[in-house]
Amino acid sequence: MKCGTAMDSTTDRPTPPALPDAPEPLIPRWVWPAVLPAITFGALAAVLSYRAAGPSLGLFIGPVVLAAVLTPALAAAVATLVQRVVLAGAYASATAAVWLYAAATGAITLGQWGVCVLVLFTFVLAIAGLVALLGRTRLPPSGSVALVTLVALAWLTWPIWLLPQFERTTPAADHPTDGEPRMRHIESIANALGAANPFFAINTPVRHFQDWPHKDIAYRYLTDLGEDFAFTAFPNATWSILLHGLIGAGALAGARGWGRQRGEVRRDAARPDSR
Repeated sequence: MKCGTAMDSTTDRPTPPALPDAPEPLIPRWVWPAVLPAITFGALAAVLSYRAAGPSLGLFIGPVVLAAVLTPALAAAVATLVQRVVLAGAYASATAAVWLYAAATGAITLGQWGVCVLVLFTFVLAIAGLVALLGRTRLPPSGSVALVTLVALAWLTWPIWLLPQFERTTPAADHPTDGEPRMRHIESIANALGAANPFFAINTPVRHFQDWPHKDIAYRYLTDLGEDFAFTAFPNATWSILLHGLIGAGALAGARGWGRQRGEVRRDAARPDSR
């Protein structure tokens, strides 16, 4: 018997050498459940928007609307907070790839493309964060998804459903003096909300496609913004990016802290001396 050769004590045969550990995959396995669905739906949303509207404002608004509908369920389907951040990045990246084609054709510049991507990413991040935070409550996952979807759609569409409520409470036209202060107050509220709204924010860098309240369908049927209520064009999308980024980061941090606190309570309750 040669020195240094291990023997099997039951058969007196050399023990085969241990196989080396399999190399770690380049991309961790936990990434895929978050990345694949988000990339699929993000690319699909952008491609369908491009097919329907071409290189126009609809190409940029379409994925934002579909993000409000699709990403809450995607965020609820993954387990960790990191996966939810990756999900937001994957959806925005897949959409950005299609938007980059519009930049390549000269419809927008790379700077405008980058601002649109940031607006979309932070909006999806806010959605994912709210789903994670509500997931720490007693709401079932389906309830969290439904609530966040409704809030996201209501936030996107407030110029359609909120402004008519303001209009009903405005004094009649035969008393214009009484209505002027209230009208100015309503217009200031509308412009403050508009500065943070993803529709207006994503419209800001691509204003050469026309402001969306002035689009034919929106102007005729959907909103009075820009007609009965003065509309101020916003200089940039900074306020929307900051607001949604802070909501997303804050909600994710809150969900993480809440989860740790609940885990400590459960561990304390499981100790024999705590009973």
